[in-house]
Amino acid sequence: MYKFFFNPIIATNIILLILSLYLFILHKNNIFDENFFHFGPGTNEQNTITFIHTKVDSWNMVWLVWIIGFTTTALQKYYWTAVSDYIYLNIRNPSIKKLNCPKSSLTFVVFFRSFISISLSVLSMFTYLTGQLQFILPSLITSLIMIAPLDIHYLNQKKFTKVKNKLFHIS
Repeated sequence: MYKFFFNPIIATNIILLILSLYLFILHKNNIFDENFFHFGPGTNEQNTITFIHTKVDSWNMVWLVWIIGFTTTALQKYYWTAVSDYIYLNIRNPSIKKLNCPKSSLTFVVFFRSFISISLSVLSMFTYLTGQLQFILPSLITSLIMIAPLDIHYLNQKKFTKVKNKLFHIS
């Protein structure tokens, strides 16, 4: 049973199914009203949102939130790929005995890890909490632009097991 639920294909489909259910429930409860789909600066009390206690009621503020959403997501993806993966795959891996960086440099990386991770997470959270699709989309697009090509590059370097007549192969 463990292998079944931790198969990435099964897990992805389970998560997509639950996310679809969430979206359906949110839609039925009118969460996605006209304010969610509002584009541009706020024009009235109902569609003017705040970003870190500042009203987004001008194009300058809209551009600022878009840029923060884009750059924060880009930095998060870069950090997770370059730093977090290194920490989890190398520093915390007991089978790795020798690291390819000096200890003082890695101590610096580990010391600032929480500060960087929390700062980027908080900025992302504020972007998502605007509750408007126009500010959520830049993060989604940035994620797709940065992560999908990298993962596909690594995927193309692998060999695969051929499976006949099975929808989901579990090895």
